[in-house]
Amino acid sequence: MEVELNKALLCAAISLSAVSYAGSAQAEIFGKEEVISTNISQFSKWNDVVARQETSIKDNSSMEIKAWEKDIALFKELSTTRQKIEAVNNYINARVEYRPDIEVWGKTDYWASVDETLTKGYGDCDDYAIAKYFTLKEVGFSEDDMRIVVLKDHSINQIHAVLSVNVNGAEYILDNQSPYLRTDHQLTYYEPIYSINETRWWRAV
Repeated sequence: MEVELNKALLCAAISLSAVSYAGSAQAEIFGKEEVISTNISQFSKWNDVVARQETSIKDNSSMEIKAWEKDIALFKELSTTRQKIEAVNNYINARVEYRPDIEVWGKTDYWASVDETLTKGYGDCDDYAIAKYFTLKEVGFSEDDMRIVVLKDHSINQIHAVLSVNVNGAEYILDNQSPYLRTDHQLTYYEPIYSINETRWWRAV
């Protein structure tokens, strides 16, 4: 996680021409102002996992992907947006057991695709967030309404990752550390560092 964080901060420093402010004195996620950029080319781990995810869906050969797609069909039938978000949050939390990347992949920081995470059955916080992002995308949520958020969890003094989903202006946080769906304003001990989706990234300032 630290490697990707450093890369995000470097990207902010060298891509000023592509950066614009979200708004003067305007609070965004977790009450922080943010700088937005559409240049995500240097986020190699994120771009790699997006590519691997697209390949696994096109291939559609693994048992895990086939089972995942059947479950997605059930999520689509739920009545409300909140029910769909809660179902996906609980589904991934139940299917994946927390393990650090060094134990699962032999690397200090690896961002896994849904297929990889579900096949292993293990993952760390960013793997949960990634799996929820792509599951909700298949359910029908727009990538523009979702982002992986890398943050500082002041309650345990560690770097953490969650998925944020914007619904009618409210940011709902899908977190492997909690079964409850809460908004960003309810999680006062989370301090965002940066967040990203497939079209842009945000740096908290």
